[in-house]
Amino acid sequence: MQEYKKQNPNATKEDLIRRVADNRAAIRGRLTKFLTPEQLAKWDAEVAKAKDFLGQRMAASAQSHPSAAAYNRPLALYRRRQADRDRRVTSVGAR
Repeated sequence: MQEYKKQNPNATKEDLIRRVADNRAAIRGRLTKFLTPEQLAKWDAEVAKAKDFLGQRMAASAQSHPSAAAYNRPLALYRRRQADRDRRVTSVGAR
């Protein structure tokens, strides 16, 4: 990928995604020639696990991303104000 970026400094995100997909297809083709069907099934299962893990990891990093915090800030403020309002109502009723 680094070579591709050096050769194509103005490449778009779609170009990079297409390049990765092309490389995956080439790797898969070489694996089908090299591995037995059982090994290939095991390989596919491990790749699926890795994709699942990376997907969860990316989702977790998105939650900790500053933009996610900015998105959640109004909700936290609303909840804090609601709790303050509930406390005031409770304290007024106790008098």
